Amino acid sequence: MARGLAVGRAVLLAAPAHYADYARAFARQVGLDAVQAREMIDRLRDEGVDVHAHSAPVLARQLSQPALYVHAADDQVVAMADAEAASAAWPGARLLRVDGLGHRRLLSDPQVVAAVTGFVAESAEPVGTNGELVSTAA
Repeated sequence: MARGLAVGRAVLLAAPAHYADYARAFARQVGLDAVQAREMIDRLRDEGVDVHAHSAPVLARQLSQPALYVHAADDQVVAMADAEAASAAWPGARLLRVDGLGHRRLLSDPQVVAAVTGFVAESAEPVGTNGELVSTAA
């Protein structure tokens, strides 16, 4: 979207804010040493994915589409602070905080699915600046 993809509304689920941090964390998880991690990041760049250039809070400042971030407070993969930073930087973004869904169970929750489908179905009118929704999963 920051490169010009025409999107009317955006939904981001458990989205990381700084992709370089998560690329390095992934490298550690799969047992790569520091040199191998740099090689992986360099190879990604060679394939057109510069993880250092993907900082959601920086890129979000130039976006104007309504956006909904959905993030669980107990996400052990991507910190809630990532969603807070990115949604605060994106004019008109909303943040739906949920509890008890971790990183991978967001779309298994009927409340989240209803919020996402409702957001996508809304008219193209701009949403309030940094509006925040609060929800707790059962």
